[in-house]
Amino acid sequence: MMFSSLLSRIAWNPYYATSPRRHSMTRLKLPTIITTLDGKFEMEVNEWCSAVTKDTTEWMESQIDFTRLRRKASHAGSASNGQTMEEERNGEALDSRVIPDIKPSLLAALAFPFADYTQLRVCADCLQWMFLLQWWAFEGSLLLEYEENSECHASDTSVRASSSQLDDLQSSNTRNIGEGISKLLDSVLTRIPINFVGQICSSLIAYCERLSLQSTRSPEISENETNGSKVITDALRQIETLMTLKNAIKPANPSAFPWSAPFCALLNYAYDFPERQEGRWFDEVKNVAVDILQWTHDMLSFTSALCSSSDPSRRVDHYPSFFTSNTLLEVCKSQRRRATLFSRFDLTSPSLDNLTIAELQQAVDSLGTQILQRIDQLQALRPDDTEKEEKKRYWRAVACLVAGVLHWSFQTEFYFRPSSADFREKGEKEISF
Repeated sequence: MMFSSLLSRIAWNPYYATSPRRHSMTRLKLPTIITTLDGKFEMEVNEWCSAVTKDTTEWMESQIDFTRLRRKASHAGSASNGQTMEEERNGEALDSRVIPDIKPSLLAALAFPFADYTQLRVCADCLQWMFLLQWWAFEGSLLLEYEENSECHASDTSVRASSSQLDDLQSSNTRNIGEGISKLLDSVLTRIPINFVGQICSSLIAYCERLSLQSTRSPEISENETNGSKVITDALRQIETLMTLKNAIKPANPSAFPWSAPFCALLNYAYDFPERQEGRWFDEVKNVAVDILQWTHDMLSFTSALCSSSDPSRRVDHYPSFFTSNTLLEVCKSQRRRATLFSRFDLTSPSLDNLTIAELQQAVDSLGTQILQRIDQLQALRPDDTEKEEKKRYWRAVACLVAGVLHWSFQTEFYFRPSSADFREKGEKEISF
């Protein structure tokens, strides 16, 4: 109840759009991760959650005008419903696009509940920028098509703009949003203390490199390369330049976990932890937490890809799926061939074509069991009252990080889109297979 009440108080940020599949639907049962989690860890919410949500939203809107993209999505909805521009202006249009409620600031407040306002604000802005970059690279710039046509019809329905005029408008919109994303990144990076620049920037590089890899690999996204890939490339160059200017040291191999790396870096910043804690216990706590975060993301992002649109005109299905290291598929592979568990291979692997719903359900169950085992392992690592305060503080921060990120994953629409409430009620996810 507390969590539902909190969600209702957070402002809705309709800056992310996608479309659901409508064919060959079946049900996939997901493991009871949250139920197990709630029985072991307390979920905390940062007291600055509402203030940071408001300030982060205003910060983002100060650099990027989202009114066109909102209006553009509305035009797409009115067109599909046979509504006129006049009906839409009168507020009668229904948006047929699914606009997920991702809440990056809430994610920060749940993941870092004991950070002060300044630290939480940097964490929230960083996460907001990450999701904004991801959305723009894979989906946002595709919406410009609707805006261009809508601009022309709104000005004079009897006159069609020339192709060059449309190109100029698209170029202007793309450039403005790309510049806004760059300014937001600069704003975040300049607020990071020098002793945390290397960790956070390296985790963002890992994040961007993963996005870049998928944007060039996917044939559906290649059409959007000039818009999406360019802003990723620019962000990489911007981050690397800052690291060079500040002589920041890049940690070893941060790209192995592109989803969990930013959370680990921000955790150290939020609580002023050193990059490496001395002692085997600290490494074990961190590694267990990384496994939980990464494996849960892999499972949810892969299955979310099976919920997305089958319409080829959409080109991009469901962007969290472009960020997985595909642990779930490897579980399927190991079940068939007794191969090495958790070695990575691509979403376009032929094994995906032969995957049956029974194999997928078995893989989800198997990976879910391993996630639950890691949760038990993290609980077992909890220091007792006789341990040093440093250990107790670190464990509590990591436990809150895991609980916060997982609650956010299952409660918001990043993975589940409009079916999040349905999943919480039934524990099942409708997928296209």
